[in-house]
Amino acid sequence: MRPMQTIMVANRGEIASRIIRSARSAGYRTVAVYSEADQNAPFVALADRSVALGAGDPAATYLDIPKLIAAAIASGADAIHPGYGFLAERAAFAEACQTADIIFIGPRPETITLMGDKGQAKAHLRRHGVPVVPGYDGADQSNTTLTAEAAALGTPLLIKAVAGGGGRGMRIVNHLDDLNDALAAARREAKSSFGDDRLMLEKLINNGRHIEVQICGDAFGTILHLSDRDCTAQRRRQKIIEEAPASSLPMQVRTALHMAAVKAACSVNYLGVGTVEFILDQSDQFYFLEMNTRIQVEHTVTEAITGIDLVDWQLRIAAGEALPCGQDDIVTSGHAIEARLCAENPDRQFAPQTGIIRYWRPAPTSPGIRIDSGISEGAIVTPYYDSMLAKIIAHGRNRAESIRRLQSALAESPILGVTTNASFLIDLLESAEFRANRLRIDTLDGWRPPQTDDAAHATTLAWALAAAICAGIDHHGLFNRPAAPVELTLTCAEHQRDCQIVAVERQWEISVAQNPVITISALTRNGQTLRYIANGVGGSAIALEHGGIIALSIDGQTHEFQDINAAQVTRKNRRDPHILAPLSGRLIMCVSEGDRLEVGGKLAVIEAMKMETVVTASAACRVTRLECDLGTQIAGGVVMIIVEYLNEPEVIDG
Repeated sequence: MRPMQTIMVANRGEIASRIIRSARSAGYRTVAVYSEADQNAPFVALADRSVALGAGDPAATYLDIPKLIAAAIASGADAIHPGYGFLAERAAFAEACQTADIIFIGPRPETITLMGDKGQAKAHLRRHGVPVVPGYDGADQSNTTLTAEAAALGTPLLIKAVAGGGGRGMRIVNHLDDLNDALAAARREAKSSFGDDRLMLEKLINNGRHIEVQICGDAFGTILHLSDRDCTAQRRRQKIIEEAPASSLPMQVRTALHMAAVKAACSVNYLGVGTVEFILDQSDQFYFLEMNTRIQVEHTVTEAITGIDLVDWQLRIAAGEALPCGQDDIVTSGHAIEARLCAENPDRQFAPQTGIIRYWRPAPTSPGIRIDSGISEGAIVTPYYDSMLAKIIAHGRNRAESIRRLQSALAESPILGVTTNASFLIDLLESAEFRANRLRIDTLDGWRPPQTDDAAHATTLAWALAAAICAGIDHHGLFNRPAAPVELTLTCAEHQRDCQIVAVERQWEISVAQNPVITISALTRNGQTLRYIANGVGGSAIALEHGGIIALSIDGQTHEFQDINAAQVTRKNRRDPHILAPLSGRLIMCVSEGDRLEVGGKLAVIEAMKMETVVTASAACRVTRLECDLGTQIAGGVVMIIVEYLNEPEVIDG
């Protein structure tokens, strides 16, 4: 094997930055590849060299194997690290590297092929004594066979992409009447994400926990585990928060999990860093789910409790070195938690968000806080890639301390310009369910944070501060405005509120709809930092104005307001016949002109950031006109469809 000297990272975003840092620390030269959308991304500047892949979606850039091999040859790279996602689990990519005499930093192609086919993987590990979830993983993919197998298996059941991972191509079926629609949707997503639309069925284990084990193997046959992680905090099978080690796990179960993971890795003579995932039922019986033949998003929490740089271990293994220690040398310390900060709107069913990042200040790093991100101010969040913007990792002496640190770091890492899930994460970490470790895989599917008095006050305060900014109090001085009341209307997250500002005895009383009055006695702005005294309590916020929008971030809660002149607002209860795209993405399903739909009928499906968003009818209607073509990219907010509502109510002005 020729020595590695230059490593090309065939990925983007935070994982590209993460790999480049470890590679440079180990003395390697690094090469970044980038699409036109990523040309100004931080990971590009971080590398020693960079190669443009051109314009277009991932299929024409990060998923184009010949183009990536050509970039490696042109840049002088003798090794390629695939990161996670994209081509990380494509055996064809590993084989193309071998053909070009380039080191692939990952498992052997045959391991990727076997473990990447979830059906074959289950059959293989069943033969090697690893318990697997009951289900169907056969070659016959006809709807007739899948329907028959589903009926035999019974509901609830889980449809999974054979070539899948990361929750893509996965659907839960609670009633067999829904099976055909779920199969069609899972096939579409699997084809889009993995280029393979084959499916498998599994018995859905209700109230289960998702526990995974980190494994590593070298070329000399040594297989080690690096403890376990709890990834149960999921929404629609997408991981949100990950922890290490798993809490409330009986020692005998933990030991058996580790042994099963090592057995699985030994059965394929595993080379590199990987993860074996299991699901535990309510009696702590565990079943194999899948093996991820790559580094995981959540590898950071394992690094935190072991002190091991897993990317560095990947590089050592790829260079032909033996693992630097034995199983007994691996010791864990404390507890670590990671939260995925994503561009998505919790108030709109977590729809992916696009736009320009206008403000980003990550919390300062410390011995207990680590932030991995791939963003910078001015960056454009496009619909082409995964919605994750950053990972925030906290490490503490115990679980309670790591939770506190993570909450604080999230609150101190505001992003403005693009809506994120930060407030949802903070509320989840505060919830009794999470604190008591009572979450199960499906707990968060319909979960919403409880509405407390503190939360209601914080929301009202945000409205009041936005009204004050609209009135110019922060720019013109608190007492330089006329004493006459100021009346205005604001909108935020599709909610509209009337506000009134009255000067009373050298302070401002701000009324927001029917909420308690907020009294502002001081309000100043220094750049983007807003300082205030509200109801006698001082605080600060980040305030940013752009394109007629006022964006506020207070204690991790982000709000975007628009000012509307109340005198110009005519309220109507007639439904708008123009159906707008809720986000930017590719239109992959759409009704036809003349179609009639009932309430909840499916109008369109938009694919963005590897996720499908369904647009439904709010009332019975007939489609009169289509404004967008199927298969094209559309911008959020544009008119997609025009409908005629049936039994339209009368217009009421007021």
